[in-house]
Amino acid sequence: MKNTLHNRKNIYLMLALVGIIAAAFLGLAGCGSPVEDALVIPGDAAFYMDPYELPDTPDPRLPESPTRAVDWQDDGILRLSMRPPQTLNPLLNRDQTVAHILQLLFEPLAVLDENMRPVGHLASLEFSLDYAVVIVTIRNDAIWSDGLPVTADDLIFSVETLRNAPEDAIYRRFVDNIEDVARLSDRTVRISFVDANPAVGYALLFPIIPRHYYLIETDPASQRNQMPVGNGSFLFEGMGQTLQLVRNVNTFRALPVFERVEVLLLPDAQIDLYAFDRGLIDALRLPMPEWTRNPGATPARGDDFPAMYFEHIGYNMAREVFHDLNVRQGIAQLINADELIATQYLHHAMRAATPIHPLSWKHDAAVQSLPYDPQRARELLRDVPRDADNPWAIIVGVDSPERIAIARRLADALNDAGIYTEMYTLSHNEFAARLAMGNYDLYVGWMELCFAPDFAFLFPHDAVLEELFAVTRFAATETAFLAAMGQLQQAFVEQVPVVGLAFRHSSVLMHPRLQTNKTPAAGRAFLHVNGWR
Repeated sequence: MKNTLHNRKNIYLMLALVGIIAAAFLGLAGCGSPVEDALVIPGDAAFYMDPYELPDTPDPRLPESPTRAVDWQDDGILRLSMRPPQTLNPLLNRDQTVAHILQLLFEPLAVLDENMRPVGHLASLEFSLDYAVVIVTIRNDAIWSDGLPVTADDLIFSVETLRNAPEDAIYRRFVDNIEDVARLSDRTVRISFVDANPAVGYALLFPIIPRHYYLIETDPASQRNQMPVGNGSFLFEGMGQTLQLVRNVNTFRALPVFERVEVLLLPDAQIDLYAFDRGLIDALRLPMPEWTRNPGATPARGDDFPAMYFEHIGYNMAREVFHDLNVRQGIAQLINADELIATQYLHHAMRAATPIHPLSWKHDAAVQSLPYDPQRARELLRDVPRDADNPWAIIVGVDSPERIAIARRLADALNDAGIYTEMYTLSHNEFAARLAMGNYDLYVGWMELCFAPDFAFLFPHDAVLEELFAVTRFAATETAFLAAMGQLQQAFVEQVPVVGLAFRHSSVLMHPRLQTNKTPAAGRAFLHVNGWR
């Protein structure tokens, strides 16, 4: 949508969209959600590591814990972790781990339901028939922690704050498709969109902040931006070596079972994992299957939830050979993706041939991936030059045994088809550098996509897909939108701009003492923390 409904979020390891954009490098920015969403714009190359991925560093050593989690069972405190914050203003914050904790303090206008569709949360949402306008009515029982009501002025101020927020602020891009915000009453606002279609609700997944408290607080590190006034399930109490939160007895949601939350300020994901293993924290958001590869001594369970980690095989489109549709379809049919995902990711991923999550309301179940057919694949690949002196370079990151196994299977299949290959297992920096230089032919990687259907960056020079994508942008009814999405997904399978493999899950790793009544929600790992006990 005009430059997207909420564009552009992190892509882990750069994911060789350099190849998809041909010779252009990719700049990476925030899609807006503190969870797993992404889009990319052409520009200077920039590389980011998912803050929850385990870094390639020596094992850290934590001091002995004076108290282990098993001893905390009845103290009413939930212990979590995040990175040391630069700000506690959710609209200016740029760190994903901090954003997850701030979700305990600030409620969003909307959340995702089980079909990954936006539904009202802090406010009710009434869309016009053509989705050009939504009437947002804030709940009567929503109040700030200083006792004042949440108002229309707060929502309007929050949109203005996001427009002026740093480009890489977590929620910055959510307002890109918002054209105008008008106050109708103390608690009612009319929001108009630039591009209108049934997916505009994804623009409303951001929290709002109180105008009366943050009006002149433009410095993210100011005192007030470090002492938040929120409306969530917990309230800010203080911050020193840890961030301390207390239960909000005035929340409009069910009263949390835990009376307090203590958040350890830890430097990276490796320390998070060690802190969990030593009983210093009770729960940890961790991409699956990281915990299965890095089990600790502490018994634990992982509650999986759907995430937008799109696993795929991509090409270097600067190579003329990959402009041939037969070659792309041949590669897609040469490996048994169903079997690979089932054996490598077990139940921690869902097979997906397109960048629409299988659990999403936008997914068309009638669209099938190209079948595994080695004989047909060899026919499609028969005109590819065979040159033992110039083998295809297949690159993959060393961080993932699953992707390494897929890359190895791909290399073997191509070799069996008579196409010489050489596989390179690379560190994060080496992988990113080779992508930036275009020094590869194929890669196995992943990217974080937006929940909103905004993935046109995957096919910048494919007229068929670009035209179908444009139809989805301007579909005025849900029937027309879903029909257009189905046609786009079918064309994506046939055109194969990348070989879609799966959507990998994320997980909340929990100490056995914790009991939960709901699985974590897509986009908000701690949405149901009120029911934890």
